[in-house]
Amino acid sequence: MARGESFAARFLADAGADYIWKDLPGTGSMPMDIEMVYERGAAADFWVNTGNWATLAQAVRSAPRMATFKAIKEKRLYNRNRRVNDSGANDYWESGMVQPDVILADLIRIFHPELLPNHELYYYQRLP
Repeated sequence: MARGESFAARFLADAGADYIWKDLPGTGSMPMDIEMVYERGAAADFWVNTGNWATLAQAVRSAPRMATFKAIKEKRLYNRNRRVNDSGANDYWESGMVQPDVILADLIRIFHPELLPNHELYYYQRLP
């Protein structure tokens, strides 16, 4: 999981999300055991940055114990993989780094759609 002082956590805070791992000190990421993920993640409204998952079905297949998570049951999983080419290159890691405003707009649209009703997700997509 992204630590509380990471760029990913900062994006979430700036978008008005209440990041469940915001209290983890430092930057970068931290490995988590399944018990910690269950303890905090089961009731989360959203799950963003879902790693390699491209579909909701893939998420449930690879982590069947997490099928009871609120975000999965309510189909609120989002990943930053909307702009991946046939070779697997992800534009989030290319142009996204010089367009933080677009990433932030995507996250605001996810968490607070009423604030940006005309914004179409650019880097993120809801997992089908």
